Amino acid sequence: MLDQLAGVTGPRIREFLWVSLVHTSPLLLFQACIFIILTLLFLPLKKSSTHPDVAVQAALDFLAQYPDDDLASAAFLLDRMCAPVCPISTDLPPFPVSLSVWGNQEDYLFVRRIREVVRLLSFFNERLTFTDLNFFYLLLSPLSVSSDTRGFGPRILDVINYICTENNLTTDMRLEIVCENQILMPELRLQDVYSQIWLANPSNANSIMELIYRIPGLEEDNLPYVEQLTTPPVPVEQYSHLEILAEHPFGLRGILSRLATVRDALKGRELLVVSMHILEYCLKIPECQKRLLDPELQ
Repeated sequence: MLDQLAGVTGPRIREFLWVSLVHTSPLLLFQACIFIILTLLFLPLKKSSTHPDVAVQAALDFLAQYPDDDLASAAFLLDRMCAPVCPISTDLPPFPVSLSVWGNQEDYLFVRRIREVVRLLSFFNERLTFTDLNFFYLLLSPLSVSSDTRGFGPRILDVINYICTENNLTTDMRLEIVCENQILMPELRLQDVYSQIWLANPSNANSIMELIYRIPGLEEDNLPYVEQLTTPPVPVEQYSHLEILAEHPFGLRGILSRLATVRDALKGRELLVVSMHILEYCLKIPECQKRLLDPELQ
């Protein structure tokens, strides 16, 4: 087809195509090599999704390639190793929380926002504009707070103290916090309440968590108390894959040797947390117990 073009057009186009092919061939070859390398690298990860013992073995093999003083790499690899066998509970991303007063208890809870509205209204001698009314509505509306707000957590007791501080409440009684028609005990973690109580209702999946505070003893609704929220335990069949740590040359020996290099608790915090998490489960595995009692590791 190129030969049928008139004049020098055909040969020039052919020359251009050959030059383009020569320049793009190395790039295509490089991309093919990268694809093959990535495929080979991620092959152990694909296998580990169905075989946890493969994941543990691969993580320990990679860990052996890093020096003992590389705390960050060790913490990262050990955390990845824990994922399929003994997951570490991590903090949730920040989530919004709506705070409001229970029913008609605003008569007892003299909130600063309400007093502010009354104070501002006393200064208006002329007709209020729409903007003014909207501003007052915002003052009276439920308070919305992010879960990562300073002082707002991590426990429900901190939420109670935050409410009292922000609203200048006049009551000396400890407030009750109600969520999903259940009274939350002060020792509960806010994140556990969000994940195990609020999100347990499918209709709350995409909505702001609502916490309602009130003075105890004024209502006769007999709402149930939530005293404890626990994370479901990891099955024995799942964490028993850690028995590889007793046999692998860089298993328990490698973890303990890296812990021995930690001189600054702040810098080695991540490694300390994940190592203690792993050792906690190792104490439940007979093979690991026997290995930890070996004088060689003392």
